[in-house]
Parts: sequence; C-alpha cells; structure tokens
Amino acid sequence: MSDEHCPSSHTQPLLGLNLLRTQSWLAGGRDPYDAGDDEASQRRITRVYYTMTALNTLAMGTIISINTLFMIDRGLNTFEWNAANAAYSAGMVIFEIPTGVVADTVGRRASYLLSIVVLFLGTVGTLLFAHDLFTFALFNLMFGLGYTFASGALEAWVVDALRHHDFEGELSSVFATNGIVTAVTMLVATTVGALLGSWHLEIPYVLRAVVLIPLGLFVYLRMFDDGYTTRPLTLRNAWPEMKRTAANGVRLGLKNPAIRMLMLGAVFPGAFFLFGWYSWQPYLVQDLGSVAFGSELVWLAGVISAVLMVGTTLGNGLVGRISQMIRRPSHVLMATTAASAMAILVGGALPAFVMPDSPGGFGVALASFWTTMLVFGVSTPVRQGLLNDLIEADERATVLSIDSLISNLGSTVGVLALGAYAQQVTDAGGLGIGYAWTVGAVVIVLAIPFLWAAGRNAGDKDTFGRANG
Repeated sequence: MSDEHCPSSHTQPLLGLNLLRTQSWLAGGRDPYDAGDDEASQRRITRVYYTMTALNTLAMGTIISINTLFMIDRGLNTFEWNAANAAYSAGMVIFEIPTGVVADTVGRRASYLLSIVVLFLGTVGTLLFAHDLFTFALFNLMFGLGYTFASGALEAWVVDALRHHDFEGELSSVFATNGIVTAVTMLVATTVGALLGSWHLEIPYVLRAVVLIPLGLFVYLRMFDDGYTTRPLTLRNAWPEMKRTAANGVRLGLKNPAIRMLMLGAVFPGAFFLFGWYSWQPYLVQDLGSVAFGSELVWLAGVISAVLMVGTTLGNGLVGRISQMIRRPSHVLMATTAASAMAILVGGALPAFVMPDSPGGFGVALASFWTTMLVFGVSTPVRQGLLNDLIEADERATVLSIDSLISNLGSTVGVLALGAYAQQVTDAGGLGIGYAWTVGAVVIVLAIPFLWAAGRNAGDKDTFGRANG
C-alpha cells in the first residue's frame, strides 16, 4: 500500500506534532535561578526544591494515616488491601522505564507536571469509584504511573541544577534538609487527615485533590530544567528511547558494581517497608489500639503518624553529626539496616508471641516502629547522597528510575507475600500483622552483605566530606 493510502502515514506526524507542542508547553523557560552568583542561585534552587516537597507532601500526607482504614471501611480484608497496594508498586515497576524516558528527554519538569495530573485523576477516581479489590487495584496502578513520573525526576532536577551552579557541598545535607521538610509537613498533613477522617474517611481524599492544584501551578511557574538539555520525544522515537534507557540503566547501574550492590541492597528493606507502612494502621489502631484503649479510634492514626514523623525528623537532623562520627556512608547504611530489623522484630514478636491481648503490646509496637522511622530518617538522605555521587548527570534520572524499579520489585513481592501470610495467621486466630512483621525483620537483615559490597566497590566516593563533582 502506498503512503498516501496508509492512514498511519498521516496520523503519525500529526500525533508527533501535537506531542511536541505539549512538550514545549511543559518544558517552560530557561534558568530563572541565575541570581548573579552561584551561592545565591543555589539558595533559590533549594528553596524551590523544598517548597515543591512541602506542597507534594501536604497533598500525599492527607491520606497516609487513613488510606488502609479507608480500604477496610469499603470492605477489603487483610490480603485484599495488601493486594491493592501491590498493584501500586507493580505499577511503579511497569511504568518506570517509559516515564524515565520522559524525564530524560522532555525534561524533569514535564515529568513532574504529568505526575501531578495523573495523581489528581487517580485520587478523584478512588474517591468516586473504588469499592472492591479490582477498582482499588486499578486506581492504585494509576497511582503507580503517577509516582513513576515523579520518581527520580525531582531528585535528578535538584542535583543537576545545583551542580550547574557549581555546588560543592554535601548532597546528603540537601537531602537531609529536604527530609526534615518532608517529615514536618507530613506531621501536619497526617494529623489533619486523621482528624478529618474521624468525621468521614472520604474527606482527606477531597483535601488531597484540592492541594494538588496549587502544587501543579507552583511547578509550572517555578520549576525549570537547569543544567540539563532536553530532547524532543515523538511517537517515532519513543520506543528506541525506551530501549536506550533500559540499556543505559543496565550499563550504568547494574554493571557498575557499587551501584548494583546498592540497588540490590534496597530490595530486602523494600520487601517489608511498604507492607510495614500500610499495616501499622490496622495493627496499631485496630488490633492493638482497641485492646489498649477499649475501642477503635480513627483519630489515633493521626497522633501515631505525627509521632512517627517526629522520629523521621530527628533522624534527618542527626545525619550531619553521624557523618562526622562515621566517615563511610555504607557503614551508616549497614548500622541503620540492622537497627531497623531489630526494632521491627521486637514490634512484631513481642505483641504476637509474648504478650497477646495485653494493653502493653500497643506501646511496644509503637516504640519499635518509631525507632524504625528514626533510623529511616538517617538512612534515606545518606543513601541518596551516596547513590547520586556514583551517577553521571546526563543519565541521573534513568539510573534513579532503575533504582526505584528494583526497590519496587521487592515491594510488590513483599506486600503480596507478607499480606497473604498475615491473612492466613489472622484466619487461624493469631495476630497476623505481628507475625508478618517478625518475618519482615529477617528479610531486612539480608540487605547488609549487599551494602557492605557497595561500600567496598565505591572506593573514595564512599566517604563523607568529599567534594561533589
């Protein structure tokens, strides 16, 4: 068939042109951060970074403390709400590379704006239509798509922009400050969300959708690709770009021994922490909280969230001091991994095996998970700093997306396996989530040999205080 009689020969350029027009709108202007000297420019960049983080956390945090309770309220059992959460992490695995192509071609700003649009639509859809496992899984898959547009994009943007303006400080300090912003905002958002949820569990979802609107406006007006050259993306070159991204992710990530070990080391904590975060709500509020306080209190979820965020904030604030005491980031990561595994073991095993039906089980589990969030506040910026030191700028978003993909593979398997195990124990009359936490603690420990190997292969980059180039 000749080209003039082939519909695709006309629609392909037209679709490509429309895609390019969309990209030009998303890509925005150039370098508004130039303040005359690099230090002032760096301050502008970090202010934008922290503001975007605060608005994003405010939007996300409104449902964090009640989303599992929301699914239970709509009829899902332990395995079903874990399966729905597994759809979210599976979505992040499926869409990581395609959305990573957007961040590495059209730009980090375009990718982040698309994330906001998809998350807004997913939030409204969940509120209006999710009433069973299938619909919750469908919209959680959509959330996975939304978060993959953002995963790595914001982190890559701030690193590239700072280095474009000759930033020579510790990246871990920037990420630690951002962690404090996240934790403080999350403290407020989760508390407010739980209080609103005690009136009606749908209200926090409405608030989340509302907050996403000013976030989108701020990103459109204040986030610009700086220190990174965007490239056009058309329907014709999208598939080759995805293949190139996957190949580069393997070449720059999995074939680099230090990065490979650091990524593989994230699989085992990832196998527990998504389950752990979503399961503390029914575990502490329903299973243990009802024993300790005589009834199920939805507002208690907000108080617990606030307490957990205080732990994360303290952990972020300790990064600078710890980096002066322990010179190697990999050693910090091994220590925090061991500490979190021990805390989760105590929080699961004692209430489940030693003190079932005891009011004291609530305090033990809460203290244990608080300790876990404290060390998580230390480990996250340290790991971000080490990983970014090992990556070149032009492939940063790609490698960070591959890192997120591998971690989410662990999360998907972990949520399904631990959720099924918890349901089985619950059906047999036991404290299912406590049993699953005990198993999860053992899984977390498996990360330590990989972290040791990552530090060994990183050479002098596994050192605090080294100038970032």
